[in-house]
Amino acid sequence: MLNTDYLSKEEKEILLKENQKPFFCEKILNVQLYENAVVCPGLKGGVYAHHQWILESILQWDTKPIIYDNHFQPAHQELQNETVVYVGNFLSVWGHEITDSLSKFWFYFNEKYHYLKQFKFVYTLLWENSDCSNSFYNLIQLLGIPKENLIKITKPTQFKQVYIPESSFFFDFNFNIRRFTPDYLNILNNIPPLPPIEKAPKVYFSRLCYSRSIKNFNEESLETFFQNQGFKIIYPEKCTLLEELAYLQNAQFFAATEGSIAHNFLFCAPSTTGLFLKKYNQITSYQLTINAMKQAQIIYINASYSPLANRNLYSGTQGPFFLYPTPQLCRFFNAPIQTFPLFLFLKSLYVVFQNYGLKKSYILINQIYIHPVRAKLKIKTRLKNLKKRLFKKSTVDS
Repeated sequence: MLNTDYLSKEEKEILLKENQKPFFCEKILNVQLYENAVVCPGLKGGVYAHHQWILESILQWDTKPIIYDNHFQPAHQELQNETVVYVGNFLSVWGHEITDSLSKFWFYFNEKYHYLKQFKFVYTLLWENSDCSNSFYNLIQLLGIPKENLIKITKPTQFKQVYIPESSFFFDFNFNIRRFTPDYLNILNNIPPLPPIEKAPKVYFSRLCYSRSIKNFNEESLETFFQNQGFKIIYPEKCTLLEELAYLQNAQFFAATEGSIAHNFLFCAPSTTGLFLKKYNQITSYQLTINAMKQAQIIYINASYSPLANRNLYSGTQGPFFLYPTPQLCRFFNAPIQTFPLFLFLKSLYVVFQNYGLKKSYILINQIYIHPVRAKLKIKTRLKNLKKRLFKKSTVDS
């Protein structure tokens, strides 16, 4: 059940419309075999075979089909006279790791394809100098897949045979949404249940300990607010994967700002209520698909003032986001409405100026923030009222 009572009218209409799409795909997945195929890492990573790029091997993480030119030949190749299973071109971001990067491992739990377990599982990375997170490797091992079976390919390598499973979590360009299959659910069902670490029925997952959280301003105020509502604050970076999963599996309420951190709702029980705090007015499509999987009570609440991200001058997902306990959030918890934190907001402008450079800051301050802040503070109205009072006073005095 989806609750949009705490969003603007525009956000509510968009969300309700998108939520009607068919996220579940009843599809029987297959595995294709390619002879003398080349596995390539990087932004143009994937598998090249029979003088063409294999579409199923390309990470479709954008909303437009990524198709490589078949005339583009892989660079100098290493030769390996062995058979492997290609499990994807991974994006080393947690939200993508538990969706896109997991999506080809369904074969491991499918009786029909058990024979593939005898081979090595090769993967590439979209960002060549990165690596998967330790949590992802731990998740793979928790699923019973030996980490030593995973082989990272760092340069174009030709193999005797390459098996490529279809993706069980994928972008469907016909419906313009990400969809999931029964095989993807089966992967998740193989995660063992964990006992609670402590009594924590309500958890708020925070990004504050994330090293690249400069785009999220003032999340401290949300932490304090949720603590006052009886939520335990969880920093995933300070937890082991087992600790994190234990909190998620045993929570009755899960709260987080939209983005990768909210995708952890994937590991919650269907009875868990999800509170998703919107940072800007665009929709996180991955989250809608995860919500559809859980079939749980979902509540979206506006918890930010993010004009730059909303105008999408650069990339809305990059922020900056100014977070605070909004009137909508206070209303949901029946808490007193808080004053807009103007000083902290102005401080965020200074940080933006430091990090975004002069040109972007100029656009930000002059074209984005000035009018909304003026409207929020009713500066023009206040000046008019002040002028009236002064004029009235001067008339009386005379």
